[in-house]
Order: sequence, then C-alpha cells, then structure tokens
Amino acid sequence: LSFVKPLPYNTKVFPICSEETKVLAFDKFAEPWNLNYQKFKKNFFNTSAEKLHSWLKQRSYEYIILDATCLKKFTQNETNAKLQELITSPYFQLSYPTQQTQPKGAFIFRVV
Repeated sequence: LSFVKPLPYNTKVFPICSEETKVLAFDKFAEPWNLNYQKFKKNFFNTSAEKLHSWLKQRSYEYIILDATCLKKFTQNETNAKLQELITSPYFQLSYPTQQTQPKGAFIFRVV
C-alpha cells in the first residue's frame, strides 16, 4: 500500500477489508482496538454509503481503502457492487487510482 505514503502523517484511514496494520505501517491512523470500530467494520457491506459517510465523519476519518482483500471476504459481485456504490456516491471522491495511474488492486476514496 505504498500509495498511502504521500498522505500526511497520522491521517485517519479506514481500511474496509484489510487489516489495520497495512495502514498503521505507513504512519496513518485507524482504531482497531475500539469496540464500536470493530462492530461497524464487521457490518460494513450492509451499510449504505450515506451511513458510512456519517459514521466516518463523526470520527474524523479522511480516507477509506477498498482493496483486493475484500475478494477474500465477499464475492466478486458484492465487492464490485460496493465499489460502484462508493464511486457513484456524492459522499466519497475517488483519489486513487487516478486517470494517470492504473489500478493496482486498491481504491482510495476521500471522505467528502
């Protein structure tokens, strides 16, 4: 996840399916020890983009990452549907990949 490196130190990043160690290893911030965080993450795929946005904003999260790890936990159709929901949502802005980069198994969205 070297593409998260350019984000400022301690940026709050919610890894949708990945372990938080991937985010924390690049000096970003997540809260895997928080029970509310754990509960929310378990039910993420059943949460609308609007509710996800509200939950993230209340906790000052700036970015979310949807990566290939989701394919280990959910079907390809479920993962693609969630990706499309986030892409078309007014609550999130696709930050990576950009038009200048090719997808490398992960999508980073800025929480608007």
